[in-house]
Amino acid sequence: MSAAKITSCPAVSIFSVFFMIVLRVCLVHAQLDVFEVSAFGCDPSGDMWDITESLVKAWRQACDTKDGIVVIPRGTFSLNTVTLDGPCNGSTTFVLNGNLKAPIDISEMGKDSQSWMLFLNMKDLFIIGRGSFDGQGTHSWLQNQCKRYLNCKSLPTSLELENVTNALVEGITSIDSKFFHIALRRSESILIKNVVIQAPGYSHNTDGIHISLSKNIIINKADIGTGDDCISLSQGSRNIHIYQIKCGPGHGISIGSLGNHAHEEDVSDILVNDCTFTNTTNGARIKTWAPSFPSRVFNLTFADITLNNVTNPILIDQHYCPNSHCTSKGESQVHISEVEFHNFTGSSPNKEAVILNCSSLMPCEAIILGELNIRDNLGGPTMLTCTNVHGISYESASSIICADNGIAPSGEVVGTSPVGSIGMAPSTPSPHIGAPSKEVGIAPNGVDKFAPCNKVVYAPSRGRSILNYSG
Repeated sequence: MSAAKITSCPAVSIFSVFFMIVLRVCLVHAQLDVFEVSAFGCDPSGDMWDITESLVKAWRQACDTKDGIVVIPRGTFSLNTVTLDGPCNGSTTFVLNGNLKAPIDISEMGKDSQSWMLFLNMKDLFIIGRGSFDGQGTHSWLQNQCKRYLNCKSLPTSLELENVTNALVEGITSIDSKFFHIALRRSESILIKNVVIQAPGYSHNTDGIHISLSKNIIINKADIGTGDDCISLSQGSRNIHIYQIKCGPGHGISIGSLGNHAHEEDVSDILVNDCTFTNTTNGARIKTWAPSFPSRVFNLTFADITLNNVTNPILIDQHYCPNSHCTSKGESQVHISEVEFHNFTGSSPNKEAVILNCSSLMPCEAIILGELNIRDNLGGPTMLTCTNVHGISYESASSIICADNGIAPSGEVVGTSPVGSIGMAPSTPSPHIGAPSKEVGIAPNGVDKFAPCNKVVYAPSRGRSILNYSG
């Protein structure tokens, strides 16, 4: 099937810096190969045209062509599980203008299917458009047994990127996924922006965006409402910036769960700022299993957060137990340190709006809380409770109650390093979000650089008080 030839760039969004790279390529070559799936035939036997085979054919042609483009036009189409793999001959653009619907019956998607649409082994990938992925997951949520059984079988993620470098996901909508809506695994230098994610609050395990074993990720201007974490960062998440997110319903933005498996990679260098949570169970959350395998979580900042009826605005839970098979006999060995919470404002139905429940075996260290103005839903004050925590607080309306009630003004963090060193890069080399002298490099060719965190620096200097270790 020959490709359609055009002499100007296709009419797709160019607001992203990533797509500017494609635009430059277009201007240089003055001709691109565009492969529309309808040109490869469709199966009209069902209620909707099934484009599974046509998409695979279009992808193969585009992948083999330098800087190829696959287009799904406007309309509603049926799509079964599909893997769109590389490496390809240059950049590849996937334009979704139509609405894709997954099979309702999970058995139609293959016995061991982990993804509905998987992009695998790619470099310079652009997923753009105003179309949607409709996972039609309502029936599948009833079959999800992961809250009851430890070794449950995961349902398919709607859109997964695995081993992908330098990618943009922009403008798309994900509806009613069977499992996660979007997942990034073993990937780096990814920008996700202006996406919409929708599922009801009772949809189990439907994380909006899940990240694991990935680095140099930016998520911006996403509107997420789902039945689990709006965004979850699992093991091996490094150098992540999440900002201007609307979350609700859902379980907030979570680090974890961590420590359930041996040899998990550390989580570090995370910045979450300028986000709004509405009718969520959590705001900023860190969760680790108990007992657990050892790992580390360090250098995290949550700042400028707006809360509307959020049950747990700030939660560190190192005794996390999501199913009936947890032993809960032991302490977590995940070490949490250098975590900052600044400028949380809004309401919670819970008087204990901030809960820091850390491990007695590995107490939380270098925790900073400041400018917390969280009221209960009647306008009354809230409180912070903590166990096994070293840290400081400053300028907060919420009262602080730790197990030993030991709070005294100080310029040092008990049991750790001086306050002046908190937030500095760890001694081992790693990208450090928030360091003014460094940039977050997204485009590997050096043409485009993102440094979104350079102006976000928190160095509280007034009204500090100690959160003494309360083991």
